[in-house]
Amino acid sequence: MKKAAIIYRSKRGTTRAFAEAVAEFFKSRGIGARALSVEDAQPQDFADVEYLLLGCWTSGHFLLFQHPDKPWTSFARTLPALAARKIGLFTTYKIATGGMFKKMAACLGDKSARVSLELKSRNRRLSEDHRRSLDAFLK
Repeated sequence: MKKAAIIYRSKRGTTRAFAEAVAEFFKSRGIGARALSVEDAQPQDFADVEYLLLGCWTSGHFLLFQHPDKPWTSFARTLPALAARKIGLFTTYKIATGGMFKKMAACLGDKSARVSLELKSRNRRLSEDHRRSLDAFLK
Protein backbone atom coordinates (compact mmCIF):
# COMPACT_ATOMS: atom_id res chain seq x y z
CA MET A 1 0.00 0.00 0.00
CA LYS A 2 1.27 3.46 -0.87
CA LYS A 3 1.61 5.92 1.99
CA ALA A 4 1.25 9.65 2.47
CA ALA A 5 2.12 12.04 5.28
CA ILE A 6 0.36 15.37 5.58
CA ILE A 7 2.33 17.56 7.95
CA TYR A 8 0.91 20.89 8.99
CA ARG A 9 1.28 23.90 11.26
CA SER A 10 -2.04 25.33 12.41
CA LYS A 11 -2.79 28.37 14.54
CA ARG A 12 -6.56 28.20 15.02
CA GLY A 13 -7.40 24.76 13.65
CA THR A 14 -8.22 25.67 10.04
CA THR A 15 -5.00 24.25 8.59
CA ARG A 16 -5.32 21.14 10.77
CA ALA A 17 -8.87 20.54 9.50
CA PHE A 18 -7.73 20.99 5.90
CA ALA A 19 -4.83 18.55 6.46
CA GLU A 20 -7.22 16.00 7.93
CA ALA A 21 -9.56 16.42 4.94
CA VAL A 22 -6.61 15.75 2.60
CA ALA A 23 -5.69 12.65 4.61
CA GLU A 24 -9.27 11.37 4.34
CA PHE A 25 -9.21 12.01 0.59
CA PHE A 26 -6.02 9.93 0.25
CA LYS A 27 -7.57 7.14 2.31
CA SER A 28 -10.59 7.16 -0.02
CA ARG A 29 -8.12 6.48 -2.87
CA GLY A 30 -6.57 3.50 -1.08
CA ILE A 31 -3.50 5.31 0.22
CA GLY A 32 -2.47 5.01 3.85
CA ALA A 33 -2.37 8.60 5.11
CA ARG A 34 -1.71 10.41 8.36
CA ALA A 35 -2.06 14.08 9.22
CA LEU A 36 0.50 15.23 11.80
CA SER A 37 1.38 18.61 13.24
CA VAL A 38 4.98 19.82 12.88
CA GLU A 39 5.20 19.62 16.66
CA ASP A 40 4.32 15.91 16.64
CA ALA A 41 5.97 14.74 13.41
CA GLN A 42 9.13 12.67 13.68
CA PRO A 43 11.39 11.64 10.77
CA GLN A 44 10.21 8.03 11.03
CA ASP A 45 6.62 9.22 10.41
CA PHE A 46 7.46 10.08 6.81
CA ALA A 47 10.56 8.01 6.10
CA ASP A 48 8.73 5.51 3.88
CA VAL A 49 6.01 7.65 2.29
CA GLU A 50 5.57 8.19 -1.44
CA TYR A 51 3.63 11.44 -0.97
CA LEU A 52 4.51 14.24 1.43
CA LEU A 53 2.34 17.32 1.82
CA LEU A 54 3.52 20.20 3.95
CA GLY A 55 1.12 22.90 5.05
CA CYS A 56 1.00 26.09 7.05
CA TRP A 57 -1.40 28.91 7.75
CA THR A 58 -0.68 32.22 6.02
CA SER A 59 0.99 34.68 8.35
CA GLY A 60 1.41 38.34 7.42
CA HIS A 61 -0.24 41.74 7.31
CA PHE A 62 -3.54 41.04 5.52
CA LEU A 63 -2.37 41.72 1.95
CA LEU A 64 1.38 42.16 2.44
CA PHE A 65 4.35 40.16 3.64
CA GLN A 66 2.65 36.74 3.69
CA HIS A 67 4.97 34.03 4.96
CA PRO A 68 4.99 30.71 6.82
CA ASP A 69 5.43 31.09 10.56
CA LYS A 70 8.69 30.35 12.40
CA PRO A 71 7.80 26.87 13.73
CA TRP A 72 6.92 25.73 10.19
CA THR A 73 10.06 27.21 8.63
CA SER A 74 12.23 25.67 11.36
CA PHE A 75 10.64 22.27 10.75
CA ALA A 76 11.00 22.54 6.96
CA ARG A 77 14.65 23.49 7.19
CA THR A 78 15.45 20.43 9.31
CA LEU A 79 13.80 17.92 6.96
CA PRO A 80 16.04 15.25 5.44
CA ALA A 81 16.44 14.95 1.65
CA LEU A 82 13.04 14.40 0.03
CA ALA A 83 14.02 13.53 -3.55
CA ALA A 84 12.28 10.12 -3.64
CA ARG A 85 8.88 11.56 -2.71
CA LYS A 86 6.22 13.56 -4.50
CA ILE A 87 6.01 16.85 -2.62
CA GLY A 88 3.00 19.11 -2.26
CA LEU A 89 2.46 22.34 -0.36
CA PHE A 90 -0.75 23.75 1.05
CA THR A 91 -1.82 26.83 2.95
CA THR A 92 -4.94 28.27 4.51
CA TYR A 93 -5.61 31.97 4.46
CA LYS A 94 -8.12 34.73 5.26
CA ILE A 95 -7.57 37.30 2.49
CA ALA A 96 -4.60 36.45 0.26
CA THR A 97 -1.70 34.00 0.08
CA GLY A 98 0.78 36.34 -1.61
CA GLY A 99 4.12 34.61 -2.10
CA MET A 100 3.47 31.82 0.42
CA PHE A 101 4.29 28.93 -1.91
CA LYS A 102 7.50 30.53 -3.13
CA LYS A 103 8.58 31.16 0.47
CA MET A 104 7.58 27.67 1.60
CA ALA A 105 9.52 26.08 -1.28
CA ALA A 106 12.53 28.25 -0.42
CA CYS A 107 12.54 26.76 3.09
CA LEU A 108 12.89 23.31 1.53
CA GLY A 109 15.98 24.46 -0.33
CA ASP A 110 17.51 21.69 -2.41
CA LYS A 111 15.91 18.89 -0.35
CA SER A 112 13.26 18.31 -2.99
CA ALA A 113 13.63 17.97 -6.74
CA ARG A 114 10.45 20.01 -7.15
CA VAL A 115 7.08 20.73 -5.62
CA SER A 116 4.35 19.24 -7.79
CA LEU A 117 1.23 20.45 -5.96
CA GLU A 118 0.07 23.72 -4.41
CA LEU A 119 -3.28 23.93 -2.64
CA LYS A 120 -4.85 26.86 -0.83
CA SER A 121 -8.08 27.04 1.15
CA ARG A 122 -10.05 29.68 2.97
CA ASN A 123 -12.59 27.42 4.60
CA ARG A 124 -10.78 24.17 5.54
CA ARG A 125 -12.88 22.07 3.14
CA LEU A 126 -11.78 20.25 0.01
CA SER A 127 -13.39 21.76 -3.07
CA GLU A 128 -13.90 19.90 -6.33
CA ASP A 129 -10.86 21.76 -7.70
CA HIS A 130 -8.81 20.50 -4.74
CA ARG A 131 -9.99 16.94 -5.41
CA ARG A 132 -9.05 17.15 -9.09
CA SER A 133 -5.62 18.55 -8.20
CA LEU A 134 -5.06 15.80 -5.63
CA ASP A 135 -6.10 13.11 -8.13
CA ALA A 136 -3.60 14.52 -10.65
CA PHE A 137 -0.92 14.61 -7.93
CA LEU A 138 -1.48 10.91 -7.21
CA LYS A 139 -0.90 9.89 -10.86
